[in-house]
Amino acid sequence: MRLYTYLATEFVTYNEIYHSIQPISGIIQTLHTLKYFYWIVDPSHQSKTSDENRPTQEQIIEMRRYMLLYMKQLVISSPGTQEEELQTILNYLHTVPEV
Repeated sequence: MRLYTYLATEFVTYNEIYHSIQPISGIIQTLHTLKYFYWIVDPSHQSKTSDENRPTQEQIIEMRRYMLLYMKQLVISSPGTQEEELQTILNYLHTVPEV
């Protein structure tokens, strides 16, 4: 939780470091984490964590909020086109059931 809070809020203020990150790799890693570790709808065939080690649903929702804010910051701050980043996000939305 602290990591994604930091990435979404304070990390963006460090321009030298923040602008050296390739947005596409940050987005891919964040989406992978959402899909396999911080899911809301149980994808029982994909889960890599047991229910006993998982945070509460409220904690997961709050963590996902910061993860999505971090990804938004990556897309907004990237120079040039954001086509790859947006395509990656759309692919995630179309393939991961979260109903």
